[in-house]
Amino acid sequence: MGTRAFTRVNASTKATICLGNQTVHGIATNVSLQGLYVRIQRHIPLHHPIRVMLVPQQSEQIQADAEVVWLDQSGGMGIQINRIDVNSFVNLRNFIARQQVDFNDIMMETYKMIDCIN
Repeated sequence: MGTRAFTRVNASTKATICLGNQTVHGIATNVSLQGLYVRIQRHIPLHHPIRVMLVPQQSEQIQADAEVVWLDQSGGMGIQINRIDVNSFVNLRNFIARQQVDFNDIMMETYKMIDCIN
């Protein structure tokens, strides 16, 4: 596997996914500024717009508009963040930085995400 564009950290955080008027719950096990990996019991179609919410322990809530960009055979899915408000982005960045990641790297990645922050 090649080098990733965004730092990823391991997590075990409850994720709530809103798909239209339906809500499903899963566990986010891998998180970056650009997206996350969630294990879930329900199939969500690729590229379907969703709203994802995370409440990491010792962190403020994170909400973002996103889409499923890949699925795996074990019930997991890769979610790409498309839009995120400033407060949620700061909470996400801080959550990742607390995992003892180089803060300078996280700041460089922040600039890559600037178009998604509203």
